[in-house]
Amino acid sequence: MIKKSLRLILENKYQQLDAMEHLPHFKQAFDGEAPFPKKKDRLHRFEETEDFIVRRFDLEEVAAEFRIQKLHPHLEQLELTPRELIEYGNDLALEDEDMREEEKAIIQDIRNRPITDAEKVEAGVLVKGLYDELVEKYNMPIHAQFVIGRSEETSEKGSKQPHLDILVDSIDGENLDTLKDRSLVSESTREQIGNTMLDIYRSLFDYYKKKYEDGEWYALDVINLRQYVYGKRHRTTEMSEDIYMVDVDIEISKSRHSIRFAMEHINKNLDLLKEYYGVEDNELKKRVTEFQREVMQAYLG
Repeated sequence: MIKKSLRLILENKYQQLDAMEHLPHFKQAFDGEAPFPKKKDRLHRFEETEDFIVRRFDLEEVAAEFRIQKLHPHLEQLELTPRELIEYGNDLALEDEDMREEEKAIIQDIRNRPITDAEKVEAGVLVKGLYDELVEKYNMPIHAQFVIGRSEETSEKGSKQPHLDILVDSIDGENLDTLKDRSLVSESTREQIGNTMLDIYRSLFDYYKKKYEDGEWYALDVINLRQYVYGKRHRTTEMSEDIYMVDVDIEISKSRHSIRFAMEHINKNLDLLKEYYGVEDNELKKRVTEFQREVMQAYLG
């Protein structure tokens, strides 16, 4: 069933979304009628319109992580990133005395079996599912649409490469890191923002704790204040302002040990909330600190 679903996604080029009518150039890129804008950096491509911010991601790295976790479910921490494992597949790496046998086995596997299109699409479906879960079960303020499609670029083997495009609503407002400037919003608004973010961090704590207990995949890069904006969605007629997460990435993990870093980031941002917005939740901070210690102790054995 999963293979059939992946094949259908690829054959359909992209999932039909209302957003397409707002992005004629973006749709043309899917249909092969126009090139996508130039790279903003090596990780993704970027386009911004009045209504959306669009980021195009190469799925090779997340697919490599997906394969590694499936083949080595008990491997908690790698010294090399998936990108390094992909690029590091040479004889010198395999002769490195400091490299663990598990990493050598992974390099050999990726050398012998390059990441396939089906793996890339499967990884893209996983990323979309994780963000859907954050919105539906944990009430995260993420207004994003995920599109899995074929690249207009042809690989060395003559095939069009699968990629993931994330369309995030453009928000007319200010980044929460910028709003630490007390002249930008009233004290009552500042308190409202702070309390809303406390609710978000409570939800994220519950999210990561459950992922740790169940050993499931999770989205990793959803914590920092600078990823959130206070304002209104540009393409709506909303009268009131709210908080939205706008920096949506594809960084995911299944490592139980890496949840320690999520707790570190939550703790750090709880401190920033107290400093910038004058709100705090001592009970939450205590729970985060204790759970962080528990994860670390389990890792050290």
